[in-house]
Amino acid sequence: MKIDNERMIPTLNPYKNEPAGRGSEAGRNSEAAQNGESARRIGSDRVNISISKEDIARLEQSASQPSDERSRKISALKEQISNGTYRVDAEAVAKKIVEKMQESRSASQGEVTPE
Repeated sequence: MKIDNERMIPTLNPYKNEPAGRGSEAGRNSEAAQNGESARRIGSDRVNISISKEDIARLEQSASQPSDERSRKISALKEQISNGTYRVDAEAVAKKIVEKMQESRSASQGEVTPE
């Protein structure tokens, strides 16, 4: 049996730096770059996840400033405390404690709790 090298399909070794042939994808990519075609059109993907310094500064500033509603609540609570008129709603506190304990127990057992 005789093996004819001209009829064999050439294979590329991905670990060896070989020049790209016209039929290979690398060859098509380099041809496309030479022809001015975009990488997207020939099947390449590109992801750019970044945030600018200005965006970071804006987010930090908005996070450091409390909302108007929150500021009003804080002011009202401070005034009630200083006047001695602030009263803790023990029933509401107890309900929240029980809810949080149940959520914690469900989470530790792998259950999903509706919100």
